[in-house]
Amino acid sequence: MEHQLLKEMVAVRAALDKPRTATRFDFSDADIVRVYYWSVICDRPTAWACRKEHWPVHLRKRPLPSQPTRSRRLRSPAVVALLDALERRVTAPAGPGLLWLIDGKPLPIGGGSKDRQAG
Repeated sequence: MEHQLLKEMVAVRAALDKPRTATRFDFSDADIVRVYYWSVICDRPTAWACRKEHWPVHLRKRPLPSQPTRSRRLRSPAVVALLDALERRVTAPAGPGLLWLIDGKPLPIGGGSKDRQAG
C-alpha cells in the first residue's frame, strides 16, 4: 500500500514541480518532498527515510539527502510552497482521476481498558 501511495504522490508532485537537475551534492525540491512523504506514508521519523535500506529495492538507486539537508531544505520557501500546492491538489482534486481519500489506522486498545465504547 505504501508503494502505491508514494507512486501517486510522486505523480501529483511531478505535475506541480518545475524540473531541476540535481548534482551529487544537490537535491531538488522534489527529492526533498519525496523523502519527506516516504516517512509520512510509512509512519516513521524523517531521519528513517534518509537511509537507503528503508526504501524499496527499485528506489534505492537514487541518492538520498542526509537528515540535516532534508531538515534544512524542508523549511525553505520553495519546498514549503511545493508542499502547500501538493496538499491543495490532493485535498481538493481539480480533475477526474484523483480520488478523495481518508487514510487512518485503528488505535490498539489494551486489555485493561474500562471504556465500554472503546471497541
